[in-house]
Order: sequence, then structure tokens, then C-alpha cells
Amino acid sequence: MDVLKRLENEISPIAIGGVGGSGTRLLASCLEELNYYIGSDLNKAKDNLWFTLLFKHIDVLKYSNEQIHDLLNIFLQGMLTKEPLTQEQQNIVKALIHEHRHLPVEFFQERANSLFSSHEETPITRNWAWKEPNTHIILDRLVNLMPNMKYIHVMRNGLDMAHSANQNQQFLWGEKFIGKNFKQTPHYSLKYWCIVHKRLLEITKSMGSNFLLINYDNFCINPGTEIPKLLDFLNVPIKERNIDKLKSFIKPPVSIGRYKQFSKTIFDQEDIDFVETLGFNT
Repeated sequence: MDVLKRLENEISPIAIGGVGGSGTRLLASCLEELNYYIGSDLNKAKDNLWFTLLFKHIDVLKYSNEQIHDLLNIFLQGMLTKEPLTQEQQNIVKALIHEHRHLPVEFFQERANSLFSSHEETPITRNWAWKEPNTHIILDRLVNLMPNMKYIHVMRNGLDMAHSANQNQQFLWGEKFIGKNFKQTPHYSLKYWCIVHKRLLEITKSMGSNFLLINYDNFCINPGTEIPKLLDFLNVPIKERNIDKLKSFIKPPVSIGRYKQFSKTIFDQEDIDFVETLGFNT
């Protein structure tokens, strides 16, 4: 069943992504508070683990448009319908369990089992979204198949991110985006951050008002200014009660500005300059 084709005029999700550790969980919590359905198989960070199962593996970069279409159909069927996956779709998912992975096979087997039983749950009857930081990796493919989708990208200061303990995304994709010389160091972490965001800005040029770039630092420090921008993007009434609800989720992390504890000589100047062009202190 081609859910994508059948619902092409109705499929308009909100997707949330960013480099790992950028604060995407806060945005997922905000959308949940605004009555968005973000999935039933989530981890503590509110990642949609069906999306993780289907799309977070290195081989996805080599997939044809048809393969991405098939995976997206499986994802949409699980999220939007009460119809069970066909045997062919289940076989596709079973094969993915053993792709190049960052976690044990057992973890992905659990995700597959959850997806196979998704039809037993009530289909959504309200706005829907998903949050998975790695969404930006295949954003161009997703937008091509779902022109009405909206995307929120959460961004933290690249210099702070270079010293983050969360380097999982860079570990998975770093060599593909940087090359064989990639190493797990703050230098290459910042380089990955810069490459990802330059790529993102190119992809989103065609998205217009369907793209929202959120500076996480500003969102935490100036919620009274930034939350209305989010509500406007979501077409949610900008009311004091909505703003107050979302403010309650915001707890600025002590890690804002942590780069000041370290020397910047380990970074390429062009990377530092790019961070500054995106509005961050360096």
C-alpha cells in the first residue's frame, strides 16, 4: 500500500533534527505540550525510534529514491494508519536490523517488533511530528517525497558542541562527510558541525516558510521572544498560556559558553568564522 501517494495532500508533518546534543529534546517536549503526536516508541530523549530503525544507518546515503520511498511508506504506515505492514515490508525492516549499526542488534529487533504491532494502536487524529536528530542527513530526500513537511533544525554554538560528550552523530557520519582522515577530536567535531550546517542551508533554500532554524542558546535565554516564533511557524495561536506552558520546559544548560574553557587554536579559523556568521559568540 502506498500511504505516501494515498495521503499526499494530507501528509504535512513537523520534523525536528539537529547535531546530537543540540537541544532537540526541548523542541519535542514543546510539540507534545501543544498536542502533537510524536510517536509511541520513543527513548528518553524523545527520539522516534522507528525513524532511527529505518533511516539511521550509513547505507541510507546510498539508497535509491525508490528505497527511500519504500522506507518512508513503512514509517508513515506505522505512524498514521491501523493497517499492518505487508510481509514484503516486514522483510525490508528485518533486513535493516542487521545494517551497520551504532547499537546492539537486540535494540533494533525491539524497534522492529514495536513497528510490526503499530496497527494495534489508535491512529492519530491530530497534528503529528517526529524528532530524530539525524533527520537532517536525508532531509533533501524527505522534502522531495513530502513537499508539505515542515522542518525545525535546532542549532547550538559549534564551539560548545565540539567539546560535548555527545559525539554519536559525528562518529556515525563523520567519515562520510569529512573523509578518511576523520578522527574523534574537538577539531573534527567542529568541522563536522560546519559541513552539516552549510549543507543544511543549501537544502533548505527551497523550503521557504516550511523551515525554521532555532538558535538553542537564544531560545533558552530569550523565551519570550523565541517561543512566539515557534508558535507562528506551527500556526498555533500566540496566547500567553501557550507561551507560559512552553517556558516551563526551558532550563538553560550550564554548558552554554563552555568553549571559553578551552583554547581555540585546535580549530581551523575558517570554521570559527562560520560559527560566527550563524550568530554565535566565538
